[in-house]
Amino acid sequence: MGADLENPQSVRLNFWQGASGAVEIDRITIGGSGGGGSDDGSDGSDGSDGSDGSDGDSGSSGDLIAEIDPSATSASVGDRVSFRVTDTTDSGSWIGSLSWSLGNGESGSGWYAETTYDSAGTYTVELTATNNEGASTTDTVEITVS
Repeated sequence: MGADLENPQSVRLNFWQGASGAVEIDRITIGGSGGGGSDDGSDGSDGSDGSDGSDGDSGSSGDLIAEIDPSATSASVGDRVSFRVTDTTDSGSWIGSLSWSLGNGESGSGWYAETTYDSAGTYTVELTATNNEGASTTDTVEITVS
């Protein structure tokens, strides 16, 4: 038996390391090129509806390569806030690099970042994602610390 070239299938798995240190699967997407309708597994469970504390701006993010998924958008001074990536690339492209600016002078790279904020204020977190074709986009989210 050979490959079905009329209906190719792809699987995308996004892994991230949670606050507990365990590696978790963020999203599984199984799709093919045949047929109409959305078969990308989008049921909101990936945070695309904003219900997970993300910036909820997914409606206007059509061209973003990746979005920030924060553990919280408000915190107390000294609380740990973690950030993970939601992959929003189209089929046929993938994330090549990720860099973070956490708004408090700290920076990082990769699929997961975390920090604490030492004083009250509003901090802007930026995630710059570059895809395999060299295109880059930046997503931001504000964290309010009291």
